[in-house]
Amino acid sequence: MKNKNIRLTALDGLRGIAILLVIFNHIPLKIWYESTPIIIHKYLDFLLVSGKVGVSILFLLTGFLMAWLYPRPKSKIDFWSRRYARLFPAFLVMVVSLTIIKISGNLTILNQILVVLGVGITARIIWELFLKIGKKIPIGKILTYFWISFQVLVACWYMFYLLKIPSPIFYETWNKNLQWIIAGMVNATLTLPFGNYIGQLDGVYWSLITETFFYILYPVLFVPIFLYINQKKSSKWKTFLFLSSFLFCYVLSLISQRILAMRMMTPSLMIYFIVGVAIGSNLDWWQQKFLKLPKIILKPVGLIPVLLIILSGVLAYSLPNKNWVQLMFIFLTIPTGILLVATTLGELSWGKWLENKFLVFLGKYSYALYLTHALVIDLAVTKISPNSIQNSFVLILTVVIGSIFLAWCLYHLIEAPYYKLPKISINLDKSENVKIIKNKFKWTVFSFSLAMFLILILAFKTPFSLLTYVYPHQTKIPLSFIKNTNEVVVTSKNNLTRDLTAKENNLGMISTNIKRIENIDNENSTLLIKLFDANGKIISESRFDINTMVENNFYPFGFPVQSDSKNKKYYIEYKIEPENSLDEVVINEKENQFISVYFLNKTELLKNPERFIWWFLSKTREPFLSPLFWFYLLSVLPLLLGLMIKTKDRK
Repeated sequence: MKNKNIRLTALDGLRGIAILLVIFNHIPLKIWYESTPIIIHKYLDFLLVSGKVGVSILFLLTGFLMAWLYPRPKSKIDFWSRRYARLFPAFLVMVVSLTIIKISGNLTILNQILVVLGVGITARIIWELFLKIGKKIPIGKILTYFWISFQVLVACWYMFYLLKIPSPIFYETWNKNLQWIIAGMVNATLTLPFGNYIGQLDGVYWSLITETFFYILYPVLFVPIFLYINQKKSSKWKTFLFLSSFLFCYVLSLISQRILAMRMMTPSLMIYFIVGVAIGSNLDWWQQKFLKLPKIILKPVGLIPVLLIILSGVLAYSLPNKNWVQLMFIFLTIPTGILLVATTLGELSWGKWLENKFLVFLGKYSYALYLTHALVIDLAVTKISPNSIQNSFVLILTVVIGSIFLAWCLYHLIEAPYYKLPKISINLDKSENVKIIKNKFKWTVFSFSLAMFLILILAFKTPFSLLTYVYPHQTKIPLSFIKNTNEVVVTSKNNLTRDLTAKENNLGMISTNIKRIENIDNENSTLLIKLFDANGKIISESRFDINTMVENNFYPFGFPVQSDSKNKKYYIEYKIEPENSLDEVVINEKENQFISVYFLNKTELLKNPERFIWWFLSKTREPFLSPLFWFYLLSVLPLLLGLMIKTKDRK
């Protein structure tokens, strides 16, 4: 149990399984479904659609290793420097390579591989230079400060400048090379969530955003909380915190859908980091509990049913409501955590099976495989079409061999220098003042609670001009948090008409919650939105190109300000053209049908104190008008209150 070499070897094997699931998820193997009976398609899903399961296992391992190896980093910046040095060099090699490939156009397969190797060799030279400089000055800290500052700068530029430029203008009028350079810069800094139309150069980058966010939070949030929790003996309190964290992460995933910067981070998967840290910070206790289970479970054969339960998460994809997918993956942390604990026991449990040489080999190169496999798949399918079972196996073999080759090169060029870095200084002094630990815990819980309250307000704060009145027009259908009710699909054959009675004068905008855009036929279809008065006379209409539309909780439809609109009735019509279009726009009416926006005159507002006070109260109360705000607040309170209760414990 104390032999870390056995644990680490088995963990590499587990990591190898995870990376295989990710790779198979991205290989286009539709032919396997077309060539087999429907009855076995669900079993194929276990292998071919389990990429998210693989990512979840990797997140769990990350949380575990951070708590196990770095239980108390003395310096936050030292910890961040170490993690940034592990994550970014190889990642930046791939981002720069992909950007060059995109700008260069139709490069041959060989030339694209040479680009990656060329950028990798250049990066290795820079790495070695930094290692030499690091012996004289703290270059790691300097680079970390610089890169975090650059990330903040790019995020602000994306949010406050680039987002003001409509996506059609950006993609149709800006220089193509400049577009790729900007895409490369946004991808390289992992600031993709701060906007909504710069795409990923590689489809796996979203998980690196989530992982980086965890690294930033780990010494600030996780260390002080788990350090305090592990000193307490109350098993009931710990169980309550554990269960309430499930609800917390689920609601956090719902909140994230309302905030641009959080949506891509997939907060529901943060539960895997939490469980990983919980196991890693108190591993001996978990191992002792596991060894008390029936011996049949401890035998290697017990690995198979646990893996099948974990892989069963893919079954949630067939459910009509995607929220069930989030719930399924949250609760699958339990069997995944069991798998992790068993893995750390080595020969005492299932660890021996996971020490398979091929799996351990894949685990060693897992990060490089994660970064390179998508490019290899894209190159392979240009030469091998998976239109038959035979070709699909050739494609799999080509992808695995090609990915291993490129990953091996990337590992030895870029990742190997990481292990030459000095170890992080860790404070393992058990006699640390209990009062200091408790004070850190109290301030952490207070800051965490305040941050969650501000996030909730931000989630329900409308993004319209400050000098406006905003009124939600509530849906007449009861709210449902489980079923996909209150969704209206607008097609070329199914128009949508809604009415409203204006609450104020100067009606100038209506916003709609556009949940999903289905560009099915790839034609130039448009969403036509019209505003009519009570007599059916058209006031204004706007056309939106469906190809360039993005999901938005507050999709705006502006029109000439109606100065005398108060108490008048209006009609809004949504329609897709042309009539033969197959495209769909899904409008979410769960919270409200739409929001009406009324514009104010700044001079008149300042001259009228009574009106100014009413405007101020109106803007302040905006987030609190939604029933969803209170539902989410009540859902996150159990975890926050559970943490707060122990801050008053005098023992």
